[in-house]
Amino acid sequence: MKELITPRRALLALPALTVLPRAARAQAELPSGPIRMIVGYAAGGGIDSFARIAARAASERSGRTFVVENRTGASGTIAAVAVARSAPDGRTIFVADSGSTTITTDIMVKPPIDARRELAPVMLAVHSPQVLVVRPGVANTLPDLLERARREPGRLTYASAGAGNATHLMIADMASRAGIQMTHVPYRGGGQMATSVIAGETDLCMLSFSSALSHLRAGTLRAVAIAAEEPLAELPGVPTIASVVGDAAARPFWYGFNVAVDTPPGIVAALNATFREALGAPETRAALEPLGIRVVASTPAAYREWMEAETKRRSEMARAAGILPE
Repeated sequence: MKELITPRRALLALPALTVLPRAARAQAELPSGPIRMIVGYAAGGGIDSFARIAARAASERSGRTFVVENRTGASGTIAAVAVARSAPDGRTIFVADSGSTTITTDIMVKPPIDARRELAPVMLAVHSPQVLVVRPGVANTLPDLLERARREPGRLTYASAGAGNATHLMIADMASRAGIQMTHVPYRGGGQMATSVIAGETDLCMLSFSSALSHLRAGTLRAVAIAAEEPLAELPGVPTIASVVGDAAARPFWYGFNVAVDTPPGIVAALNATFREALGAPETRAALEPLGIRVVASTPAAYREWMEAETKRRSEMARAAGILPE
């Protein structure tokens, strides 16, 4: 006897009938061969760690090969330019950070790239809290650090991942709002920043939680504040920057995926679907959460809106902190 299918049951069955073909089409749209994920900073930093977790998950979920490549320099824009100039076939992905897709003339005299025109958004992938760290002996708390900077104007030095990078802007913004002066020393990535502070070349820097964690456990760095909306359970007793320095613009960093601007929409959609599945997998979240990284996995359209808002915010931060274009 044939089973009677009511209209209601037929409607409930529709998602199951439509999801599979969509997934199959998305898989078919992925480019063949290895897919490179270009990171604009040295290996060992927070964005590099995230990219390698994402690449492994995307490879496992899609059956394609995703590989990470590091191209350092110019606050991540060398990597951004390389992707913008690549063939628009989806085989080269830029792993964007909070600064490299939002560089403007308020930060650089001649920005090497206009990411909004030359890169197509694929996904705002994750948010990553940042930790303001010092070398032991420099200060015990953020108020201690600010008081020392007031007593010794310009003597304290802070490392960044490059002029105009978010690690530069957030500390400069904090210093401006607190009425203190510190000296900026640019590097090429989170790993180099941490090394410079530990070695005594600089006094403090802003690191991703994932980059800071091993140093905090080893006692070679000390956390004095967090760039986040609220304190981290993983760092009890460490305040947010904004709770100490009112109106400070410090907030979590973000990482996203972009491709060359003329990449066909079908390939962009396929990459978005692949990363959405990869980042949503339980094993991926289990790998990211201990690093303080929170998955967003947005649509391309939502990511484009985010980039526009972040570009405006970064220009305002640069002007407020008195950062001159370089």
